[in-house]
Amino acid sequence: MGLRKQQKLDRSRRILKIARSRFHNEGYEAVTIESIAAEAGLSAVTIYNYYGSKANLLLELVRESDVRLIEKLHALKGDLPEEMIDGVAEFGTIMRYHAMTYLTKPTWREVLVASILQGGAQFGTSYRRLDGALIDIMTELRAPSQKRCSRCRTSGFSCLSRTTTKTRKRQKSGSVETCPSSSPTNHLTPFQKENHDTTWI
Repeated sequence: MGLRKQQKLDRSRRILKIARSRFHNEGYEAVTIESIAAEAGLSAVTIYNYYGSKANLLLELVRESDVRLIEKLHALKGDLPEEMIDGVAEFGTIMRYHAMTYLTKPTWREVLVASILQGGAQFGTSYRRLDGALIDIMTELRAPSQKRCSRCRTSGFSCLSRTTTKTRKRQKSGSVETCPSSSPTNHLTPFQKENHDTTWI
């Protein structure tokens, strides 16, 4: 990468970092392009040249959020749990934590407005790219569930993650013995166990 391109990338990263912090601390409406430019040591004209408007700057933050989220989920793919429920639980934890910490709830509401008014085709393309990446990752998370766990194979247990509704009813009545490793509480992350939060899985 050439020096000028690297400098532009560095400026863009600085602008986004400052904008995200100010939106979080002051609220989207209270922040101006001029205040972001002053903190970044740039002119407001430079920021307008980069993004065109404050709404487009906000949407660029969303695109950056997508990139970071996909990176985190790809890291999960590199170390897939043996059981699907473990992978899904971790997937959900990453998604929720990222969504609730990268931008605040009021800022996400502003994102919805900006995406409708100024998002255009580019924002739609970014959304479809994220959607496709999430589908690919979820597909890989399902892969381990296609094989019965070793405990099930050796002991003849019926694994909860691969049983039908009818079998689940029989399991509740005690007529079917299930694999101990399939217990939902055995697959919670430490965060979920501590907070007893299983409703979103």
